[in-house]
Amino acid sequence: MRGGERCIEAGAACAAARGCLALPETAAWACAIFLFCMMDTVCTVIHVGGGATEINPLMNYLLAMGPQFFVPLKVLVSVVTLGVLCALLPRIRRGRFCFLLVGVPYFAVCCYHLSGFVG
Repeated sequence: MRGGERCIEAGAACAAARGCLALPETAAWACAIFLFCMMDTVCTVIHVGGGATEINPLMNYLLAMGPQFFVPLKVLVSVVTLGVLCALLPRIRRGRFCFLLVGVPYFAVCCYHLSGFVG
């Protein structure tokens, strides 16, 4: 798409022409990030049960109340945040970069959690 031309292709081809994310790619990014969030949640509960401390003050407060408060709120925050990302980012030219800004740190956190089980 150049200048003022309109994109007449449908779906992914049109999104690719604009440099934006198509629905399948957006869903794939969202699913991957959601899995990282859930892995972080489970590992956090396990590690805190073993004596570790949650660095996020709000989540640490919820963990002190018990996993029955921490887990649902963490899932809710993750779902709402990913919903907003999925609604807004396909319209943004740098949508992939935005998903990377969220996904890469979560991936690093998950690797850190997993290293705690090994070492």
